[in-house]
Amino acid sequence: MVRSKVHKVEHLQSNFFRLMALISREAPDFDEIAQVISLDVTLTFSLIRIVNSAYFALPNRVKDIKQALTVLGLS
Repeated sequence: MVRSKVHKVEHLQSNFFRLMALISREAPDFDEIAQVISLDVTLTFSLIRIVNSAYFALPNRVKDIKQALTVLGLS
């Protein structure tokens, strides 16, 4: 059996800062936030993985960025 190593992929810093700016607004827009997250596969994967973790104990797996944002919230 051949095994390959998975290397950690870092998020794009520009997307991360755009995301932080959007979240910090007085009235954050989930659609804009979801759009920025969808541009970065690492942010998308991390968000979905966190929301589907045992910590949240959801009855169904989250597969959508907007759904994950709703579960996680902006706080």
